[in-house]
Amino acid sequence: MLNEPAELELDAVDLLAVTVAWAGLGAIIAAVALAAGALTGRRAWGIGAGAVVAVGGYVLQAVANNSEQLDGLRALSPYHWAYGHSPLANGFDGLGLALLWGGAAVFTLIAVIALRRRDVLG
Repeated sequence: MLNEPAELELDAVDLLAVTVAWAGLGAIIAAVALAAGALTGRRAWGIGAGAVVAVGGYVLQAVANNSEQLDGLRALSPYHWAYGHSPLANGFDGLGLALLWGGAAVFTLIAVIALRRRDVLG
């Protein structure tokens, strides 16, 4: 739809890939925050854990981009999992998406177990 006037030559599948990666990045950050809050019972710890993943992952990515010696830090960054494969240009990255969505599922499961122990869910 926008390809002709904007001349971006974007493929719909690649747009879907970058959207799924973006949502996965948000999902893993939110799941970590939820799990930390559920485990500790403290809202501040939940917010802090989510912020550590969001900011810490960005810092790891930025440091790795500026030093070839620290290139291995990319593997620890959820931003690299989401965008390291350049999904807008190259489409879906199965491993990156598996890490994001699998991690989000694991941390959500941890939160559910923690909340059940607190008898919040019944």
